[in-house]
Amino acid sequence: MLPGNRGSKLWPDSAEALLSPAARLPAVAGHEAKRWLASGRTANQPAPLRRIYILTPVPPGTPIRIVPATPQETIPALLEAAFRLDLRDSNLLARQFRFLMQVAATVPIRRLDYPQDFGALPVVCERILEDAAL
Repeated sequence: MLPGNRGSKLWPDSAEALLSPAARLPAVAGHEAKRWLASGRTANQPAPLRRIYILTPVPPGTPIRIVPATPQETIPALLEAAFRLDLRDSNLLARQFRFLMQVAATVPIRRLDYPQDFGALPVVCERILEDAAL
């Protein structure tokens, strides 16, 4: 994975829950509702992509689960997450599709079922670290 933006884009409720109601974060350019949380960590060289998690919200009280993603889940999820600058460029789209197929064939992809509850976040993080053996 190549170094990129050093931070996260957060919805206001996420910023408030993870930081504090008083946190003043700048708006994301082109999307005034989202906030930009800059990271203090930097990467100057590529790093291996060891896992991809497809985030699947489940109702509160449902157990957190990490399972291998099915092929039917994998490619649509990767396509949905990919940034496409020009949808009319069929050569670029074909290259991107081939690249995503290669990623799906070489990187373990998991489905993470998690409740959309900030209180569950520590357990979700713990499960991801266990699964990734970090």
